[in-house]
Amino acid sequence: MISKLRGRVSSAHVIALAALFVALGGTAFAASKIGTNDIKNFHSLPRFKKEFGGLLYALRAKWPDARIVWQPVIALTDVPALPRALARLLETRARAINALGTRLCLERRATPAERLPITDAIAGFSSDGFHASEAGYRAWAEHLLPFVMRER
Repeated sequence: MISKLRGRVSSAHVIALAALFVALGGTAFAASKIGTNDIKNFHSLPRFKKEFGGLLYALRAKWPDARIVWQPVIALTDVPALPRALARLLETRARAINALGTRLCLERRATPAERLPITDAIAGFSSDGFHASEAGYRAWAEHLLPFVMRER
């Protein structure tokens, strides 16, 4: 099932999650940030539901006891590289994707995290103003830690 998802859900995510579970004996957790490309590429909600929902089913089928944590898409109005009008448009889509992703997580025994708050856009983004910097990845890891460490 996981191999069938390649090309639909980010191949890098599928391969990385599968490698993590195999390396840690299938008892580990996965933290995934899926949704940003769906938003920027204007994928439909039904497509996101099919692909992300399918990924959650595949991971749960392969590793039934694994902790799966999903990080919703950040507030796109806080992304420095995005022009204000585009950021507002994409943010509308982000809210819809995040609501659907949260629902899918709850239905499929995954943990939806809260949105990562952007407290320092200058330090949190790389020089392109879109991708996370080292400080941004550190903030993301610190934000996800409580969701990963929660008791089931």
